[in-house]
Amino acid sequence: MKNVDGCLRAVDLGAGTGISTQYLCKYFKEVFAVEPDSRMLNKSNVPNNCKVYNCTSEQFEVEPDSVDVITAGNSFYWMNGEDVIKKIYRWLKGKGIFAAYRYDFPQIESQVQSIIQEELVQRWNLYRSDRLINTDYTINAIRNSQLFSEVTIITIPNVVELSAEEVVGFFRSTSYGSAYIRTLENKETYISRLTDDIKKVSNNTKIPMDFSIELIIAIK
Repeated sequence: MKNVDGCLRAVDLGAGTGISTQYLCKYFKEVFAVEPDSRMLNKSNVPNNCKVYNCTSEQFEVEPDSVDVITAGNSFYWMNGEDVIKKIYRWLKGKGIFAAYRYDFPQIESQVQSIIQEELVQRWNLYRSDRLINTDYTINAIRNSQLFSEVTIITIPNVVELSAEEVVGFFRSTSYGSAYIRTLENKETYISRLTDDIKKVSNNTKIPMDFSIELIIAIK
């Protein structure tokens, strides 16, 4: 944040429930949160210096050369990368920053990995978008635009310890996990079985999961 001159305005694309937006509000005088899913927006609790836009990033508009920092997480995968990158470049001030962050399928250093891998291969993969598998989607959209003066990739270690219920809760929250579960008649039976399987192999202890974050910094 210290590299951003003035810290006046930020835009959070694909803001979701506003977790990252709240962080931006601590450092910027004005923040625009852009989120197409009204259900997620209803769960957000953002400060007074944030204005919320219920629309897609493709539909959103702001004055050219008026934004210091623009952020986007894994939500960028669902955007038209080519079009949105052009808009981002137009919105940014000179030397403004586009910060895109993503995490891949988490790595689990235990026997739980075998269980999750089996679920992925046998059940979830059918509902997993090609864009989630194409982990270079964001960086390719940035580089192919040839618009930014400098592009840097930083890997940030992010290992968290989760209970069996939290592990299952995470995968239930993913697009592919939730899509599979919606097809089931006995959803709770599946969730309970998966939770019990994970508890058994982990001896009902916390499970380390590596959600290492790839941060892409693109400077106008």
